[in-house]
Amino acid sequence: MSLEFISLDDRKIIDGPDDKLMQISPAKYRMPLEIMEKSMRDSWFHWDVQLVDDLRDFRSLDSKTQRTIQMDLGFLSNLDGIQLNTLANSIGRYITAPEYRMALVRQTYEEEIHVLTYDRMITSLDMDPIETYNLFLTDELLRAKNEHIIKMAELLGDDYSSENFVRAIAANQALEGVYFQMGFKVFYVIHKRGKMGGSAQNIRYIQRDEASHLRIFNSMWHDLRKERPELFTTEVLKDCREAIKQAALMEVQWGQHIIQGGILGLTNEIVEGGVKFNANQVVRAVGLEPVFPEATKDPLAWTDTYLREHGIETNFFEQKVLDYEDKPLEW
Repeated sequence: MSLEFISLDDRKIIDGPDDKLMQISPAKYRMPLEIMEKSMRDSWFHWDVQLVDDLRDFRSLDSKTQRTIQMDLGFLSNLDGIQLNTLANSIGRYITAPEYRMALVRQTYEEEIHVLTYDRMITSLDMDPIETYNLFLTDELLRAKNEHIIKMAELLGDDYSSENFVRAIAANQALEGVYFQMGFKVFYVIHKRGKMGGSAQNIRYIQRDEASHLRIFNSMWHDLRKERPELFTTEVLKDCREAIKQAALMEVQWGQHIIQGGILGLTNEIVEGGVKFNANQVVRAVGLEPVFPEATKDPLAWTDTYLREHGIETNFFEQKVLDYEDKPLEW
């Protein structure tokens, strides 16, 4: 390949020229760089949070709630591994804009931190890591859910098309904005009972990262729609909306499955209402119609307090970057 000058007008998110040099000044796409730089200021590590008291709290819980936590961690630990591979080996391969490529590399690194954090939580709670990580071998619902997510993650495969890239963005919005969310809220529900504060803090760090990840893909959607409006056909938009809806239906089923009829603070109705409201927020952020018009209230709205950083609430679903003080999260 011979090197040549690439103008900003020629630079494209996908299907554009690529000289491998990653020139970002001047930048064409500012939003992914702003999101990336904020995530760097918010850096944290899997060893930052003390979990000794969490083991004591975990052992004080009833066996049903303990099982809910183990099943929750089994899925969450799987999910970040799937996303790490998707970013590194699938969607990242086709991005030609250096601003978005760099942002996704940073996101991939954060998924690695999440994998390590879930592993530390599992072992610190004295769970069998082999059993927990491989729950999909004995739980058919988890196996089906993982297989569906992997299928969506491999949507591009070797049969790349620009239209399928748009669908892949929606699949990532489903992963970041739908699949993780009830798993996070299980820990907030337990922390509301005064239990497992270290685990809730870890989840809070992870959820802050996932907020930035969702913003990256929302920004990519909006920028690509301006750049390549012909890709956003009625059929493609229908498929994208359906991907979010299917993710939500699977998440409702899984959330109800792990609470086994209900635990203190969570019922089947709360799970369904929370997931469906959440899915509506995801599609609204990219200008699509709600997938569940009946879900107008969030029964878990109180968990929004866990997204507040230094008294300022993050808007999890918008692409806007908010500035905070550069210091660790506080309770």
